[in-house]
Amino acid sequence: MVWRSIVTKSLIIVLLLSTLPLALFGYRNIKIYQKEKRDSIINAQREKAVLVGERTQGFLEKVREVLQILGKDDELYTKGASHGREFFKNILSENDCLLQLFILNHKGQEVIKVSKLGFSTLKEPYKKEILRALSKRKSFYGDFYHTPGGIPTLCIAVPILNNQRQVERVLGAWVNLQSLSDLIKQIRIGEKGSAYIIDQEGSPIAYQEERAILMSPFVAQVISGKEGGIEFESLRGEKFLVVYRTIPDLNWRVVIQVPIEEIYEPVKNLTKVTYRWILGILGAALLMSLFFVKRLVNPIKKLSEEMGKVSIGDLDIHIDTSRKDEIGILTRSFNQMIGDLKQAQFELKEAEKKYRNLFENSKDMIFITSVEGKFIEVNQAGVEMFGYKDKSELVGLDVRETYLNPEERKRFREAVEANGFVKDFEVKLKRKDGSPLFCLVTASARKNDKGEIIGYEGMIKDISDRKKAEEELSQRTKELETLNDLSTLLNQTLQLDRIIPLALERVLELTGFEMGTIYLLTEEGEELELKYHKNYPSHLAEVVERLRRGEGVVGLTIERKDVLSFSIDQYPTSFILPHLKKEGVKTLVGIPLMSKGEVIGAICLTSRSVRIPNENEIHFLKNVGNQIGMALDNAKLFSEVAKAKTEWETTFDAVTDLITVRDREYRLIRANQTAFKRYGLKPEEMIGKRCFEILHQGGHPCEGCYVTKTLETQKPVSGERFSKYLNGIFQYYTFPIYDEKGEVTAIVDLAREITEEKKKAIEQEVLSNINKIMASSLDIRQVMKAIHKEVKRVIEVERMTITLLDEQGKGFRYFSLERDLGGDGEAKGDVIYSMEKTPFEEALETGKPVLVPDTATSDSWIDQALFKEGIRSSLVFPLEYKGRIIGTLNLGSRKAHFFSEKHFPFLYALTTGLAISIQNSLLFEETKKRLSEITLLYEILKLSASSSDLQHFLKQMMDQLNYYFQFDRLGILLVEERTGHLIPHPASYDESTLKRIEGLNLSLGRGITGWVAQKGEALLVKDVREDPRYISEEEGIRSEICIPIKMGQKVIGVIDGQSKRVDAFSEDDLRLLKVVGNQVGVLMENVRLYEEVRRSEEKYRTVIEGAHEGICIIGMDNRFQFVNKRMEEIQGYPSEELIGKEFNEFITEESKRYMADRFVRWKGGEKLPSSYELVI
Repeated sequence: MVWRSIVTKSLIIVLLLSTLPLALFGYRNIKIYQKEKRDSIINAQREKAVLVGERTQGFLEKVREVLQILGKDDELYTKGASHGREFFKNILSENDCLLQLFILNHKGQEVIKVSKLGFSTLKEPYKKEILRALSKRKSFYGDFYHTPGGIPTLCIAVPILNNQRQVERVLGAWVNLQSLSDLIKQIRIGEKGSAYIIDQEGSPIAYQEERAILMSPFVAQVISGKEGGIEFESLRGEKFLVVYRTIPDLNWRVVIQVPIEEIYEPVKNLTKVTYRWILGILGAALLMSLFFVKRLVNPIKKLSEEMGKVSIGDLDIHIDTSRKDEIGILTRSFNQMIGDLKQAQFELKEAEKKYRNLFENSKDMIFITSVEGKFIEVNQAGVEMFGYKDKSELVGLDVRETYLNPEERKRFREAVEANGFVKDFEVKLKRKDGSPLFCLVTASARKNDKGEIIGYEGMIKDISDRKKAEEELSQRTKELETLNDLSTLLNQTLQLDRIIPLALERVLELTGFEMGTIYLLTEEGEELELKYHKNYPSHLAEVVERLRRGEGVVGLTIERKDVLSFSIDQYPTSFILPHLKKEGVKTLVGIPLMSKGEVIGAICLTSRSVRIPNENEIHFLKNVGNQIGMALDNAKLFSEVAKAKTEWETTFDAVTDLITVRDREYRLIRANQTAFKRYGLKPEEMIGKRCFEILHQGGHPCEGCYVTKTLETQKPVSGERFSKYLNGIFQYYTFPIYDEKGEVTAIVDLAREITEEKKKAIEQEVLSNINKIMASSLDIRQVMKAIHKEVKRVIEVERMTITLLDEQGKGFRYFSLERDLGGDGEAKGDVIYSMEKTPFEEALETGKPVLVPDTATSDSWIDQALFKEGIRSSLVFPLEYKGRIIGTLNLGSRKAHFFSEKHFPFLYALTTGLAISIQNSLLFEETKKRLSEITLLYEILKLSASSSDLQHFLKQMMDQLNYYFQFDRLGILLVEERTGHLIPHPASYDESTLKRIEGLNLSLGRGITGWVAQKGEALLVKDVREDPRYISEEEGIRSEICIPIKMGQKVIGVIDGQSKRVDAFSEDDLRLLKVVGNQVGVLMENVRLYEEVRRSEEKYRTVIEGAHEGICIIGMDNRFQFVNKRMEEIQGYPSEELIGKEFNEFITEESKRYMADRFVRWKGGEKLPSSYELVI
């Protein structure tokens, strides 16, 4: 009896232990199935909401495509409005969804309008809204509204662009949205569910059944723009599940509603079936429980405990087992999973370290800031750019403190909030010491799950150097224009008393100084005489009316022949200083007036404020002084000539002009000594002879003779003409001499030779024209022909070139050739030549022009090359920029001994501006090249950031590289680790080329590509014919550039570019291609890591799905997150119904209370056992 009592008690205990978990398990599975079924239906309805949205967008996109096709039909615009209306009528009759078609011009005026229902003309505000939207060359979608007839409509318009990509017309249509309702009706929403679309105001647009639309409080939540699901009860007492989402482009909402009873009906049926199964299984469980209690429960319990440790991050565990059954397999799979997780965790840390290195090593500043404007993270480049010692100084700093103008921070935030990002946002920042920085900011907003901005992240590029170069170039151009304007103004007159005030007033206007004086040296050259002053008080003008050399600012300026500036405290002359202080003078600047290398006077600029000029301003003022000095010297010369003209009768023989007196028969009566000397005749050989007989060897007066005109008009005549006899240009003046009766008895002929003046005028005009030509283009090569044409007006040269020194100063290259030379040994514009034993070497060493009288007798190879072209003499003129010779201007003539020192003054004036223009041109070329490089790298970085498809990335990258470098052949070859062969990547070669390259049997160390792959070093081959490593695949290839692709330190492939031109690539090209190769290596590494993670995930999923025991994961929200196939079989529910259901739905009330109490104790920090039992 005792034994039976013990057995009975044991059976009762086992029965209770078996029944309670089974009941809890069944109840929990029902709850899980109920939750998963609900979530499954919600997900299904969400997918149907997406389908409704896609069909809506597809419907409207089809209408937009129809409009774009119509807009490309040229006959619609060329055959007139009547043809267009007929065409539109046909389109409307064929398309039920179109109610009206119209065309607007760029001013918003209707050109054509055809409608089915007789719509009125669009209102002006609506037209303007269309035009504003389409000005960005994007399609326009209007607001939804009902016509007076109750038809739901929508306006769609597309831009029609002209050849300049500007909006020329607008083609639009009014669409009948009833067709959209018919489209939605094709989508089945369960047995009794319904779908409809509403606008942002909550008005129905399209629906399956109008009576099914429930305007309940949830509508306010729908139109707020959020997405989700909700259960509600209608006024009729019916309960519904509603799922809603937004159609982004249209700002419409899709609503899917399903009756609750339709959702839970399968759950009720499952509950009944589940309870029947529980009772049936109960008996079998009693019999099997004793056997399996030790065999099954204990290992599973152990496995569960260890899985609990894994869930909290503890991976240092291992379960020993010798079992061969499913439990043993599961345990070994669990151990394998732990090992894989450790490996994945290690790889994740390595990847994070790699991207941290990329962040820290970027040459541009990368930053992250909070929404309040505090720096959260910044790389080392940013610390250095702002001039801080380390990150700790910058992190936490208010961003506004780095802005030069805090308002620009506000503009930056507004731009990001409006568009979500900014690109190349130009802004002025400041370093820690307050010095300004010109920067380009590319950044985007950081948002949380709710779409709220929580900060900003991006990149800042310092462009201060580029800005400085642009400002210097602009300043130089303005200086040339100002000097040209000043020259034009001063050349309007040659009267000294007019030029002096004009010059001073113009200088004051250009510099902004309030007062000024202009002085000229006396004839003795020891004193300065005040010729004109502006805004000087009379007492101060009297004090400074006459100064000696070295006195005052102008006296020192004369002595030093340079621009000088003084503050009032530095003023050098004590007896003038009190008068200046009395007038409140703060700054004085002296400008020497130079002419032909000699100082003739000075200008003093005076200001009542501190105005110390910088280096550029001093250089400009020096040029202004030279310009004014030349003008004053010319005016003084003209004044002297005019004075000599009035006194010619008293100083007849002393006059330097040719003066003769002739009678009515053209006989010479008298001539001055200058005339005898210039004509080369003695008085007896001229006097009494007719002028045309002795001077022109003719038998009658010359055609156009001024003496003849004076005899005919009896009035003075003047003019210019070229004298063949004297070989010069003369200014002629003829005056009649009258007798007592008023008859002309003789003619006075005064001839002044103006050959040199004309030559100088032509030179000045040529220099002015050349300055304008150079100012018209930043690329000096484009205007060299025009410059040469102007130079030929002064010097008849057949050849003109410009050479520039290389960076080492040992060679030269042709910057500008009048024509490219062909053949071996002839000059090319892209080749560096040696300067040894050439005129260029002599010009560089001496800094002076070099004359080559006869190239035939010269030993220089460059002169011999010129001689072969027919050039007999040459002149090499140095180009000097900021005290440094940068190259030479080279002139050639077909005449021997053509050039001389008389050409030097003109060329000195020419080369000064030419050197500046060449430097500007080189700066412009360098800027364009750097911009092209940055653009290329940006496009490749953008491709790598936006694509994980390696094939697509490599294809797009090849297109970008080919466009930039103009390769004749470009490709990627990958190293096969097992054999060491180089395999061409199919993304970069066509099929025929792939076969040819594979036939070369390229491998590590074989060929140029094999050498690069083996050494891991980039290689630039200027001429492959001279490189023994080159293996020919295609005839005609002359140069090659190749760089390695690396993953870390391992070479995985090469990028190989080829050209049919010799020396087609530069070191800059090699440097740029290295950067591209690094980016390709990074992307390939990322793709490899992604594939490894994906394979690992598939492996773990296969192990868990194949387990013979039910496995599930319950999240912190107490809902099922994962169940395997076995768990589905145990519960009797598919996974999509179980996942998302609350675990509490499957346990008893007592178990729920236990779970709640356990959760409170766990939150309080109490350590709880990981194993416990619940009743289902």
